[in-house]
Amino acid sequence: MSDCILGTTLLDLQLLLQTDLDSLSYLFLVFGLGAVAGSVLSGALATRFSTHLQLGIALIIGCAAMIAIPLVMSLPLVYFLVCVYGMSRGSNTMQAASQLWDKKGGAFQFIICASSFAAVQVPLIAKPFLAVGSDLNTAVPVYKVQNHSENWFEGNETTENFPDPHLDSRIPIESTHVQWVYFICGMFILPSGLAQFYYWIKERQEAFTETTPYNHVSDSDRYTSCQMIFVVCLLFMFFLIGASTVFLSSMLTVYGVHSDLHMAKTAIMSMTSLISISSLVTRSVSLVSLRFITHSQLLVVCLLGEILGGTVLSLSASAKNQTLLWIAVVLLGGCAGPLLAACLARTSEVVTLHPLLISSSFVANGVGITLFPFLGGLLFVKVGPETFVYLYWTLITGHVVVFVLMEAAGRLHVRCSEK
Repeated sequence: MSDCILGTTLLDLQLLLQTDLDSLSYLFLVFGLGAVAGSVLSGALATRFSTHLQLGIALIIGCAAMIAIPLVMSLPLVYFLVCVYGMSRGSNTMQAASQLWDKKGGAFQFIICASSFAAVQVPLIAKPFLAVGSDLNTAVPVYKVQNHSENWFEGNETTENFPDPHLDSRIPIESTHVQWVYFICGMFILPSGLAQFYYWIKERQEAFTETTPYNHVSDSDRYTSCQMIFVVCLLFMFFLIGASTVFLSSMLTVYGVHSDLHMAKTAIMSMTSLISISSLVTRSVSLVSLRFITHSQLLVVCLLGEILGGTVLSLSASAKNQTLLWIAVVLLGGCAGPLLAACLARTSEVVTLHPLLISSSFVANGVGITLFPFLGGLLFVKVGPETFVYLYWTLITGHVVVFVLMEAAGRLHVRCSEK
């Protein structure tokens, strides 16, 4: 359904499980590990089983895991279910699109447009079911930490205050109905899974074999040195894209509530939804713009927008201005939206898109999904909310540097091929 469901419901899961944010930060780690494992399996099985069958099984398992996450009431079991849900996010969809369409840019952008549309729904669905009175506007007990130590304690020495509203005894567990959020989102996944099984049965009845020359590497498909450099850069880019997308959606709620901005959680829910809305708009615009510009030009526009968004984010943090944060979220979410599909489409212009390459790209994407939210959660506890801004600027810089290297390798390959 959407990666942002964890970030949107994080504080209510904290209330439900009666644990701290430090422990819950591992949810993003296991989710990313599951995504990596799912991508590896997807690439390994691409030439052995029907894509429809793989998609159907993945979607049904993902649906069941999502519904069960808030029901088990045990942190280790929640870890396991989040990992299973991450595994259902394999690269099967992109592999299917790569096989079906020669012009892959539009197909890839259409798929991620659908993903953005789903992500828009999650905060809107979640809002009525989240705990009432859990914003920082409510009087809450304060947990004190000395010198940003990782151990919470109360003392008389010089300390800093870190409100933790969901551990307030005045907010009962019964006040959250986050279970319905996961159930509704899981039901959105179910029809797609059943549809894939229908197409798989129809495929078997027609005795159709999906294996094509695309699934096999011929001598003409061996990569040159420039192509190898391009592929390595692609893997780094997918790592950074996965990191930036999930880091923004998952850590925004905690950053907005606990930073000096002191935003209400209900406002952050709307802001999280705005990330997906802006991403949906830019992905839709990119579908039309590809008739007039190249994939490389689209990537340049997106990266310039990210730099502008990062600048506004820094200004919002220094000025403690909530309006600037809204603008930054629109820019960052919107400009990051088309990156993944545009990079994959640009790759198809330089090298042949084998299932193994697509799978490897999504493995790198999953590693990014794993590391940065996990790292951000730990640094948030140890250093403070300002790490959100620093880490996001690290990601933006990485996007720009890796893109320059990709383009240099791609253009050099074209020149060598023309000689």
